[in-house]
Amino acid sequence: SEPSGQPFPFPPGPQDADAWAGVLRERPDLAPAIEGKLNPRFVEWLMGFPGSWTDAPGAMRNRRLEALGNAVVWQQARLAWRLLSDA
Repeated sequence: SEPSGQPFPFPPGPQDADAWAGVLRERPDLAPAIEGKLNPRFVEWLMGFPGSWTDAPGAMRNRRLEALGNAVVWQQARLAWRLLSDA
């Protein structure tokens, strides 16, 4: 497990059905879609946020996804900061 509570450092590739089966066996809450709709928990995981990062009381699914869409992927921000600091 990663320090941020992530079960794996990177998600499997889209064609890696066996790896996805393993992820979903351990963490069914990380299913990419629930009832045909994008799962905010899955997006949080892809972006490296802790579980239920956007799950505030009363937060609707579309608002959670909107917040995630406006968020910065912290790993990319850290890399950019390091590269710019070295320039």
